[in-house]
Amino acid sequence: MQAVSQSYSSQAYTSILNGSPISGARTALGQKTPLGQAPSSINNEESVSLSADAKRLSRNNEAQESLQKNEANQNKNTSKEQELTQEDLKRITELQKRDKEVRTHEQAHLSAAGQYAAGGASFSYTTGPDGKRYVNSGSVPIDLGKEKTPEATIQKMRTVRRAALAPADPSGADRNIAAEASAKEAQAMKEVQTENQTASSEALKEANSAVKSNANQNDITTGTEHAIEHSKVSQVSDFNRKAMTSAYQAIAALAT
Repeated sequence: MQAVSQSYSSQAYTSILNGSPISGARTALGQKTPLGQAPSSINNEESVSLSADAKRLSRNNEAQESLQKNEANQNKNTSKEQELTQEDLKRITELQKRDKEVRTHEQAHLSAAGQYAAGGASFSYTTGPDGKRYVNSGSVPIDLGKEKTPEATIQKMRTVRRAALAPADPSGADRNIAAEASAKEAQAMKEVQTENQTASSEALKEANSAVKSNANQNDITTGTEHAIEHSKVSQVSDFNRKAMTSAYQAIAALAT
């Protein structure tokens, strides 16, 4: 393959763009085509090497075409925006504001709910005058089931209530969930109170039983002590009786 002279490069590039035959080009076999006359047939192995100027010119043309396409697209978008009325633009601004508010609202629920969020946030959308989709409402599922113990349920319902009221502007549905969580917390607290009362009652029964057992033991001990005292008294009485009898007998013997 041979390079084409610089003076020939412009002609070659123009001919390529226009689809015209190249005059004066050398084939791969080194045969020269007469000027102004197209070759009857071109071998598949023929090729032309463009000069640096021709390549640079090609790149410039491609860049210019790309720039023109971008400008056309921008003009098209600008034209579309210009077609929107002032009412449309106002509507778009409202939709953008609502989109941001809803996303912030649901994120507050998620952050506060923690492990008790039963899934991620879901949204519904509205298509604006500009063809874009904007969020208009959302929700976060939350677990309101009881836990294994009343104490755990109390802690859970407090977290759920905080999550329901976490946004700056809780909705009616949010307040209903908070109220339901408060009711379940109160119910769990009753259960704890009942358990405590039952435990106290059992403890009191055990204490009374112990007191009665001690009292019975004391009664037995007291009865034994009384029997011993009575035995002692009986023994003293017998001794006195015998002593008096002996004394009478001694007096009688002196008298005779």
